[in-house]
Amino acid sequence: MFIGFSTCSCTHPGHFNIILPSTTGSYKCPLPHPKPVWISPVSLRAYRQIPDVLAKKGANIPQTYIRETPYHSITLHFKHAFRSVYRHELETRISHKPWTQEISKVTDWPRRRAVAEFRLCVRHDCLGAHLHRIGIHPDPYCTLCSFNEPMDRNHLGQCTALNNKTECEQYWEARTKMMEN
Repeated sequence: MFIGFSTCSCTHPGHFNIILPSTTGSYKCPLPHPKPVWISPVSLRAYRQIPDVLAKKGANIPQTYIRETPYHSITLHFKHAFRSVYRHELETRISHKPWTQEISKVTDWPRRRAVAEFRLCVRHDCLGAHLHRIGIHPDPYCTLCSFNEPMDRNHLGQCTALNNKTECEQYWEARTKMMEN
């Protein structure tokens, strides 16, 4: 039994119908018609070639190949975009700070000195004034000497309880003594 498609020429021109084999070797349209329609195997062969012709015609149309972007490339693109936006926002926020010029000198120093200088420059130095500003210490005054001045970078050179000569050594000594008290 052969099932194929063909156009019916009697009452439904241009309409596709299922073709069933007949007993005589020809193919007959199964739809009810006023007169039977017989389709010879030769004309059926011509209808079978229509899909091949259309496929060959479509193969000659230039296709644009859209390559999918790998997940890794997409994530790298987003990381770069977010980092550049964050870096730009950070640069605009700190551009008016007074310590931005002093920070550029810090990178060439040994770590202990660089950390002390950086903390003193940005005023996040864990001395009395900073600890009072963030709400950890009850008052900003120096607990090591009797001058009753706020303990910050300016006071380190005047504090009588500190013995060291350089500002870096005074900073670390003051932190150590504050933790002991």
